[in-house]
Amino acid sequence: MIISDIPGHREQMGEAALYFDMVSADELAQKMMTTLLELEELSRSIRAQKELKVDIVSRSYIDDITKIFEELKRIIKAAGS
Repeated sequence: MIISDIPGHREQMGEAALYFDMVSADELAQKMMTTLLELEELSRSIRAQKELKVDIVSRSYIDDITKIFEELKRIIKAAGS
């Protein structure tokens, strides 16, 4: 994955992406060529993305969000009583 080098992307993707300066078309082109021509870099990126996916799925965001909404419903119900 090749994405712009902004803090939010780095926070979300860590080492699972190649980053480029979003105002540099040349740097984007260089990252694209690196990905296409350097098999080891491509393999590293794919491995890192798979590891990131496992980490994200294991965090169980859906359960956390469900708990937040259940708590919010409880608060709204209590306020209406």
